[in-house]
Amino acid sequence: MVSIIKKITNGEYELVDSGTVQILENEPLTMFLESFSLVFSFGKSENNNKEPSIKFDNSELNVKKFILLDMNMVTYGTTDFFKFVNLEDGGSLYISFRINSLDNKNVRSLEYSIYKK
Repeated sequence: MVSIIKKITNGEYELVDSGTVQILENEPLTMFLESFSLVFSFGKSENNNKEPSIKFDNSELNVKKFILLDMNMVTYGTTDFFKFVNLEDGGSLYISFRINSLDNKNVRSLEYSIYKK
């Protein structure tokens, strides 16, 4: 018998959405959620460190930005669930993601999972 998964949990976290997105060039990727958006943008560090890093920008009310620096020829991402918004119902949303870049042509994939707790 084949069953369709109706709910996935990881401890206290409930999976809301997950997927893999291909990103061409250095264009930002925007995910539109109900009342806000998540933006993943790419850039280079100012100090030419060349070590990959992630910055989080929460300065705009309904936009949460992840600035991904020096993401060439790497696999890099969050090491834990990252809380990015508190919900009106008292819960919170968390994200875990990984960027994969195989070459310097700026073709990347983003694997993500969004959880509610």
